Amino acid sequence: MDWLEYVPVKKALSWTDAELYPLDQVHAAMQAKAQKAVENLPKAKYVVFTEPLTAALRTQFPADLSFLEGVPGINYKDRTVTFPAKTYREAYDGIVKLIQVAGLGRLKLVQEYLAQSEQGPQIIKEVRAYMLKKYEDWLAGKWDPDAEPKKEEKAGLKYFGAR
Repeated sequence: MDWLEYVPVKKALSWTDAELYPLDQVHAAMQAKAQKAVENLPKAKYVVFTEPLTAALRTQFPADLSFLEGVPGINYKDRTVTFPAKTYREAYDGIVKLIQVAGLGRLKLVQEYLAQSEQGPQIIKEVRAYMLKKYEDWLAGKWDPDAEPKKEEKAGLKYFGAR
């Protein structure tokens, strides 16, 4: 897609840290690239998806979908899940759900950490008690695991994903 334009806004320092470029420099680059993008519009092409289609999601550590191997209708190979979809929307929705499931791969790391942590056995005991309490509340009709969780606004956060 050679008609697309990109503007770097930060320099990666490590896996979790970045150095932001000066705002005026970024804004100037954005203006220049936007002008170039408008000039490139005649060369722009759009992607056409034919339906039905095969959707795919490839995971990267710590995300993991390997436990889906063998589930009917899902093909798993080389950290990638593929599945048939009738429409693009169905494929998109399926991938969004798979992303949520893939995040469970982090639980392996949590379990590994707790197994070697001094506080691990106590934390595991507390988690089990919490789960049992939730189960008892569910049986008594005091808790609905399918209820929408309350969404809290985080004041002052201005980044993608801040909800």
